[in-house]
Amino acid sequence: MISYQTGYLKANYPEAFLAAVMSCYISTVDTMVTYLDECKRMGIEVIPPHVNESTSNFSLKGNKIVYGLVALKGVGERAIDAIVAERESGGPYKSLFDLTSRVEPELVNKTVVEQLVSGGAFDGLGPERSRIHAAVKDAMEEGKRVHAERRAGQLSLFGSDSVPTVQEQWPAVPSWSDNEKLTREKAALGFYLSGHPLERIESQIAPLRSHLLADLAAKDDQKPVTLAVMISKIRKRQTKRGKAMAILSVDDRSGSIEAVVFPSVFEKTSGFLEEEQVVIIQGIAEISQEDKDGGSNRSQIRVNKIIPYESASETLARQIGIVFPAGADENLLFQTKEILKRSPGKLPVTLIFDEHGPDMWRVPCGDKIRVSASQQLMTEIRELLGDDSVKMEIHTPTEQR
Repeated sequence: MISYQTGYLKANYPEAFLAAVMSCYISTVDTMVTYLDECKRMGIEVIPPHVNESTSNFSLKGNKIVYGLVALKGVGERAIDAIVAERESGGPYKSLFDLTSRVEPELVNKTVVEQLVSGGAFDGLGPERSRIHAAVKDAMEEGKRVHAERRAGQLSLFGSDSVPTVQEQWPAVPSWSDNEKLTREKAALGFYLSGHPLERIESQIAPLRSHLLADLAAKDDQKPVTLAVMISKIRKRQTKRGKAMAILSVDDRSGSIEAVVFPSVFEKTSGFLEEEQVVIIQGIAEISQEDKDGGSNRSQIRVNKIIPYESASETLARQIGIVFPAGADENLLFQTKEILKRSPGKLPVTLIFDEHGPDMWRVPCGDKIRVSASQQLMTEIRELLGDDSVKMEIHTPTEQR
């Protein structure tokens, strides 16, 4: 009966159902990631945590789910209740300084405010995150000053003329890089929400994979796959015979999955495996029956090989295709040839013209030009011809020697 009721709620009230479920599992990172993936799969927008939108738990705003502030690490219910209560009575916050001058500093301390900033809860209320974060100490001091004067009776809360002007100063500090922004966001939330480090290397890793995690389906059960993923967690285990193995939690922006690394593979890879590392994983997909029927993700990858992405092209490539833009002239061909000549190797090369047009033309270079699939080669070709100019045929797991 409970299973039927749960299925009914998910089918007919998906936003409310998922908001309620995520509120229940708000402190369990792996479960949260699974349900956020489910929101993405169902086309349900999740509004990031924000001091002017969020309550303590996950809530609804029309057909959208609003992230709960309690999901931010180190931000307790007492602080959140104070922030929400003041917003409801005094209106939306205009800035970090506005919040610290309105909410009692005993209820919302410096650590809480820094976590809110890192998690994006002040986005749109002032300058960029790095400058808001750098202003936290001054904002807390300014807030204490205003509250102290009020408590001393030096200011009247009932006359608009006597309300002080809060002095806002935003330090001129460098912008956070995308990686630093995402790293701080993950530290605050436990996972990436507004973006993903793989986005910046998408053009490099796309030719190396056979599937996105979101695309794995029943037809892929027990089939070889090649995945480009980031390791989010490494859990080391021992077999009954005392041999070391590991279970990796990995994701690729489209979804997440567990990868089981048995002793024979772990022995070869344990020396370089790290959390937050981008790797290419080859193995066998094991799609659970629950997944096949559209349920939650209980699939896993049985790992045969792990390769750091920086060296994956040279390890996996068996043939390279160079895609030319429409209207490519002799000068572009000459420049491409010069780049290819600087990376001699054993891989055959095919030139591809008018890839998406009616007159698509493929020209194998034969033995005249063979290359090595170095990062330098890939970078130079993409800089000359565009991000999608490199196609790569790779060895599948069953073809590895």
